Amino acid sequence: MENVLKNWWYMAGWANEITRTPMRRILLNQPVVIFRLQDGGVAALEDRCAHRNFPLSMGCLIGDRLRCGYHGLTYDAAGRAVYAPGQPQPPRNGDVRAFPLIEKHGVVWIWMGKAELANAALLPPLGWLDQEEWRTYQGGYLHLKARHSLLTENLLDGSHVGYLHVSTIGGEDAEGHSNAVTEITPFEFGLRRRRQMPATKAPFSYRRACPSLNDVVDRWNYSEMRPGFYQNYTGAKNVGTGALEGDEVGGFQSRSMQAIVPETDHTTHYFFGGASPKSNFRPEKVEDALAAVLTTLDEDRVALEAIEANEAFVGDRPTVNLANDKSAMQWRFAIKQMLSAEKNELARSA
Repeated sequence: MENVLKNWWYMAGWANEITRTPMRRILLNQPVVIFRLQDGGVAALEDRCAHRNFPLSMGCLIGDRLRCGYHGLTYDAAGRAVYAPGQPQPPRNGDVRAFPLIEKHGVVWIWMGKAELANAALLPPLGWLDQEEWRTYQGGYLHLKARHSLLTENLLDGSHVGYLHVSTIGGEDAEGHSNAVTEITPFEFGLRRRRQMPATKAPFSYRRACPSLNDVVDRWNYSEMRPGFYQNYTGAKNVGTGALEGDEVGGFQSRSMQAIVPETDHTTHYFFGGASPKSNFRPEKVEDALAAVLTTLDEDRVALEAIEANEAFVGDRPTVNLANDKSAMQWRFAIKQMLSAEKNELARSA
């Protein structure tokens, strides 16, 4: 898979997805089997038995050992073949690859590159998922029949919100989104973006969650994009109450996280979750909150899948860029630099 960082943490799944039943997931064109150990830890191996490439996810756990469901070759959590029926020792070349994992804030992360380069410091900061005064929702997932780069640039594009999401978060003010005051700042692992929309129409979903909002509000949006991961802090207050000067107390507030994990060259795992102050949280059930967010994200899914499908017919005909594509253009430059740095690092360590 080209144009994808390999030496990087990607979301493998929600922590509550990983159980004692082996789970198969394709990540970066690689089949992976993920399972939970008896002590509560997690393990991930390439999803194939070295004997006949039978998926290990179709096998079963015997203690912390994964037994192939085809001929019984058995592996430990480090991918070592430890037992082979009918012979005194397992084959010396029967091992499979194991992947480093970290479980934190309800998310299981997997390192898809060289295991010795795995660096926990590269994980995105998600401490807000554990804030006592905020209510979180986790477990969101969409399977996207479109390539990961389309989703990444969609999340960086604030101007489409006023058109594609009119009935949800758009707020019936397309020009307000297109004319938002925007600052983009590169950092070591990607881009940070700050957007402000003064005196703009409040979305119905905001007013429903926060009845004290007027029809016209000042909105803000602070976001960060890293390879495979986007997080966003957004909110609104009544006009002139300090939102644009940094006073974010009161009004509507919401944080979200969205993991963009390449499955294949043309499909993507899309995980999402978020949090809002308990005083804003409407409706009360987490399941209902997820359903409300899913309505918005599904609008993106439909659009991106339509683009992916249409490109099979339009071929390599060029597209044009608009003024609001600045974030996407800067992201393309940033990821190109990160890919070059990774290539150089791998050459040094070879």
